[in-house]
Amino acid sequence: MAAKPLQLFADHAVVSTAKIMCTAKISGQGLQIVGGGSHTTCAIPVPELQLPGGQKVRHTNAIMRRIAQISDSTLMGNSFIEEGLVDSWLEWISLEVDHLLLETEEALTEVCGTLEGHLKTRTFLVGQRMTLADVSLALSLQKPMEKLGHDKFRGAFPSTLRWLLTCVHQMPAVEQPSKEPASATKAIAPPTSTKETDTKATAAACAAEPDTKKVAAQAPVSEEAVASNSKKEEKKKSQRGGEKKEGRREKEEGRRTTCCAGGQVQRANHNHG
Repeated sequence: MAAKPLQLFADHAVVSTAKIMCTAKISGQGLQIVGGGSHTTCAIPVPELQLPGGQKVRHTNAIMRRIAQISDSTLMGNSFIEEGLVDSWLEWISLEVDHLLLETEEALTEVCGTLEGHLKTRTFLVGQRMTLADVSLALSLQKPMEKLGHDKFRGAFPSTLRWLLTCVHQMPAVEQPSKEPASATKAIAPPTSTKETDTKATAAACAAEPDTKKVAAQAPVSEEAVASNSKKEEKKKSQRGGEKKEGRREKEEGRRTTCCAGGQVQRANHNHG
């Protein structure tokens, strides 16, 4: 009697489901997508695998590992060391790759730059055969790189492109996601009460309202204001110059008066003598 397929509660149209489906096909494990997968508040899909004993395994990497362990496949590597390396790549893909907006050439260039040096002397990410690390990363990059065109990456990242095409050739065909990746979608916020919604709307409106003091301080000075200020400064300088001249005149007159008075005193003393 054939084993009953495992049930996967997930969204058909996201790349994480394609990764799980591909793993199941390579492992020869029957898998039935029930639908109804959930998401985190950051819009990251959270698939859930229903095991025969009633246990549940959640999240993409954990489900891929569990399916790979059911069969005798080498998807987890051929040794404990390789298994640890596969886990390391899976975590890097989850944290560093799937959170990027891979629809942009800049984001893809950043990822390919990291991979190029590693893949120059390797056929696969870990060991001599394809592992879960290759499956996960290849499915994350396949559609975005095809959309932008392989020729954009052939010159700068030949090893990365060769690795991607090798993985795509060896992987079984799976339904490609029709939605944007989670990083490109808006976060799915939990339901809030009317009061909370009003409060958030008020706070958002306050945040959007410009601070008049800051705007006034940062606003550029018009040409008319500059000209007016220049005239005022010139007028002030002219007034200061006039005051200085008047002061010098008064001092000169004082000196002359003093000199004249001194001369008269000397003449008076001479005459008296």
